[in-house]
Amino acid sequence: MFDLSKLSTQYRARYMDDSDADALLNFCLQNDQYYRYCGKQPSRELILHDLHITPPNTSAEAKYYVGFYDGDILVAIMDLIDAAFVPTEHSERKGRALRRAALMLRRKQDE
Repeated sequence: MFDLSKLSTQYRARYMDDSDADALLNFCLQNDQYYRYCGKQPSRELILHDLHITPPNTSAEAKYYVGFYDGDILVAIMDLIDAAFVPTEHSERKGRALRRAALMLRRKQDE
């Protein structure tokens, strides 16, 4: 699990689960921009579904729903996927390119 205290210095973060569905629904109904963009109406069933759905090839253990609180008020939510990066030929090339770029940046900083 992540150390949630590192995600925000301003808000208290905590993991959310099915027992938080009503609080999440209330938040989403008040902040419906995401759902308007997706063309969906927030519902308890949709929230419960979102709490558990993962990208392809991603285990349920890699999925976290995080709530950010200002005191007792839920002010933000984040759907967090850990280790969703499944190695593929494309991702290996991308990883090598990023390592080369980091190495070039370090060399430039050393000059």
